[in-house]
Amino acid sequence: SEASSSNNSSSESGSVTASFKETMDEYEEFMNKYVEFMKKYSESDNPIGMLSEYTDMLSTYSDFVEKIDGINQDELSAADLAYYLELTARVTKKLATVQ
Repeated sequence: SEASSSNNSSSESGSVTASFKETMDEYEEFMNKYVEFMKKYSESDNPIGMLSEYTDMLSTYSDFVEKIDGINQDELSAADLAYYLELTARVTKKLATVQ
């Protein structure tokens, strides 16, 4: 089917760059932990007791956001861009549950 050929362009142009995939997977893994922590933090009877971990989480969160925001989408391969967009959409959806 000719219509599907344009939808498969990223897979036809190669696979996701290993180092890029690793960075993005680390980002998603941390963001999953961040979302879980923020849910626990907001429901905690003792948020003060979680303050140190909260501060660490925010620092790491800030580092990851800066790193991901620094990615120039125009320089990504089609496969990398597709993976970037898919992963950041998942993360954004999860973040919306706690913000």
